Amino acid sequence: MRITDALRAEHAVLTAKLEELERTLARNTHLAELKSKAARLAADLLPHAKLEDELLFPALPSLSGQSGPIAMMRIEHEEIESSLLRIANEFDRPRLLETLKRVLTVARQHFVKEDEVLFPMAEEFLGEPRLAELGAKFAEFREREPLTAS
Repeated sequence: MRITDALRAEHAVLTAKLEELERTLARNTHLAELKSKAARLAADLLPHAKLEDELLFPALPSLSGQSGPIAMMRIEHEEIESSLLRIANEFDRPRLLETLKRVLTVARQHFVKEDEVLFPMAEEFLGEPRLAELGAKFAEFREREPLTAS
């Protein structure tokens, strides 16, 4: 499997988790449950971003300039990560809700940019053999650390 196909598939799973978190937000849920769901999302989203950062992005040096698409993707990864990590120590409900809504927005927009812009560029630049090689490395990691069930 090509790495871009594997990452797109994970985006679908992660999008479902974002939707679940959004439904939880709409139910006026207790802080503890919101934090728990955010922690479960972080447990999948952060390793996913790390895989992109460590496997795919270094394979695309021509897209990595300071204002290139990979630089923008990394900035968004950092924003999502810092927001998710901040949630664990947030006890002010309005700030927590604001942070969670921001994570939902940024993550969704980020997935669209990767799926519709970055991954097609990667497929064009890297070619099938390199995409498959990176896909195999991705699969090795996921065998050791699969996405969580819920």
